[in-house]
Amino acid sequence: MSALISFLLRVLGVAGLLGLPLMLQAQPADASAEETAWFAGGWAVAPAPVEGFEDITAVPPGTVRIEHAGGARLVRHSPEKNGRPAVSVAFTVKKLGGNFPWWPTAGGPGAVARRVSADSFDLATVGPMGRADWSRALRHTRIVAPVAKEPMARPAGGVQILVNHVKPERQADFELWLHEFRLLVDRLVAEGKLSAAEQRAYASWRIFAPDNETLAITQEAGLPLEYLFIFDPVEAGASYDFAEYLLRGLGEEAARKKLAQWQEMLAQPQTVLSGVPL
Repeated sequence: MSALISFLLRVLGVAGLLGLPLMLQAQPADASAEETAWFAGGWAVAPAPVEGFEDITAVPPGTVRIEHAGGARLVRHSPEKNGRPAVSVAFTVKKLGGNFPWWPTAGGPGAVARRVSADSFDLATVGPMGRADWSRALRHTRIVAPVAKEPMARPAGGVQILVNHVKPERQADFELWLHEFRLLVDRLVAEGKLSAAEQRAYASWRIFAPDNETLAITQEAGLPLEYLFIFDPVEAGASYDFAEYLLRGLGEEAARKKLAQWQEMLAQPQTVLSGVPL
C-alpha cells in the first residue's frame, strides 16, 4: 500500500510540475492600450439590472473616475461617500474572450468588465472560485458633457438690439447700474482686457430711454419702462454678453451678485434682436 501511495504522489508531483507552465501559458494577455483607454473617463455607477428581478427601491447613482495610466493600466478613483473615504485602486487590464479581467496591482480579489454598449459596461467582482458574480455587478454609464450651443450668428454690418423692460420703481437703480457698468467697461479697455472688436462694439453702444411723455404715461399705468440698447454696427468676434464682461472685471462671486441685481430690476428677461438689417 505504501508503494502505491508513493507512486501516486510521484505522479501528482510530475503532473503539478508539468501543469505549472501550462497554467502560466493560459493566463490572459494584456488588453491593448486602445482597449484599456476606452474605460477612461467619468462614469455614473448603479447596480446592474438582473434578468428576472425588478428593482423595488431606487438607488441614486454614484460616480467614479477612471484614469488610463498607459498601456494596460487603469486607476479607478471612487470619491468619498456616506462616510466612506475616497479610494483609488490600480489595475492591469487583461482580455479573455469578449470580457476584460481587471487584476489589482496590489493583489487581492479582482474584477471582470464586460462592455454593454458604446457608453456603458458592467463590472463584477471575482469570487473565491474565480468566477465573476454578475448578479451583483455595477453598471457604469459614461458621463457625457453637454455640447455647448453655438452662439447665435450676428452678421457683421447688422444691428444688435437689446430690449430691457425695467420695473418702474427701479428706474433710478437701473440707470445707476448702467453707469457703473460703463465705468467697468472703460476700466477693462484701459487694462487691455477687451479685444479691438469689443472696444469698437462698445464705442458704438447707444442707450435709448423713454422720453418724458412716455415716461409719465407708463409710470401712471404702472407699466415697465422700455430701454433699448443698440450696437450699430455689429462687430464680428465681439461678445455682447454683459455677464462675460462682469466676470472679467469683478471676478466670479461679485459678478454673480451684480448680474442678480440686474435681473431683479427687469420685469421680464431681456429680449435680444440680432442681425436686424440696416
